[in-house]
Amino acid sequence: CGYHVVELLRGMGLSKLDHFVLSHPHVDHHGGAPEAARYLFEQGGGIGMYIYSGFEFKTAEGKLAKLLEEHGTVMRRDVTEGCTFDITSETDLSDGGVNNVSLAMKFTFGKVSYLTAGDLYAVRERELAKKYGAALHADAAKTDHHGLFTSNTDEWLAAASPRVLVSDSDDAPWTVFSEKLERMEIPHYIVSDCGLCVMRLGGDGNISVETEYPIGKGE
Repeated sequence: CGYHVVELLRGMGLSKLDHFVLSHPHVDHHGGAPEAARYLFEQGGGIGMYIYSGFEFKTAEGKLAKLLEEHGTVMRRDVTEGCTFDITSETDLSDGGVNNVSLAMKFTFGKVSYLTAGDLYAVRERELAKKYGAALHADAAKTDHHGLFTSNTDEWLAAASPRVLVSDSDDAPWTVFSEKLERMEIPHYIVSDCGLCVMRLGGDGNISVETEYPIGKGE
């Protein structure tokens, strides 16, 4: 999807990103990043800082890191709770294991906040919900693991209590989850239905969503 990311950057007139954060090393989360990075470098901008846990998995992330470093990006491939990271030979390299080292991040701007946690699975969601509780509250959030049944537990949803959700998913939707959100009156924008989505978070607390396709379009 690198082409689409570049088109979005071009359309928004962006030539530089201050930070690029990679939640975890699956290529469906960063496969288009090299193409987007090269575009930014060609525009004379680039990427100020690369933030990642440092988890070594196959080769794609390492190639991305090398590309960014060669173009002067400040590298922070050591980010975890307490800024320490320890991987042993016992590490679970299954999809679930790698998904569960996703970085959970909360961004706050004025009176509005946004939560994203990559592809965290249910077991890790419950751990974090128990540990941080209401501190996870966010006005808007990305669903975990593309909005699939492996994630998005009641505990996580209760802690986050989002007003708006977006799912980066072209998979079959999880109908039970969608019906639950409808009952809770939480708007849920799924990329497979809406196309590309732009969510704007205003410092005054307002949230608006613009979608590529008419379905689900609104505020």
